Amino acid sequence: MPWLLKRKIKVWGVDAVSTDHPMNLPIGRFLGKGMFGHYDRVRAACEAKSGGPEGVERLFPDGDYQLTHNALFPHDCMHIENLGGAINDRALHNRRLTIGAFPWLFKGGEAVFCRVVAFVE
Repeated sequence: MPWLLKRKIKVWGVDAVSTDHPMNLPIGRFLGKGMFGHYDRVRAACEAKSGGPEGVERLFPDGDYQLTHNALFPHDCMHIENLGGAINDRALHNRRLTIGAFPWLFKGGEAVFCRVVAFVE
C-alpha cells in the first residue's frame, strides 16, 4: 500500500473478487457459518502451516481487517474489484491511464456495479 500512496495512484483495479486476502474479509471470517465448515478447514490448514493460532494472528492481525479499504480510502485511493474485459491487454500494462468509472447510482450504497473504461493517451 505504501507503493500506491508514494506514486499518488488514486484508482487501481484487480481481476479478483477482492483486493484483500479472504482471511481478512467478512466472507473469510464467516465461511464456517453455513458453508459446510469450509472456513474451519481452511483455518486449520493455515494454522498447520504457520505455527498454530498465533501464526495465523501474525499473518492476519485484526488491525489488517479489510486493509485495502480501511488504510487507503482515507487517502482517496480507491480500488475496483472484479475488473474484467481487456485487463490483460499488454497495451494497458505498466503505464499511467485515465480511468473512467461510471457507476450505477442508487441511494445508500457503499459499493456499486460500474462500467470501467481505460483512456490511453
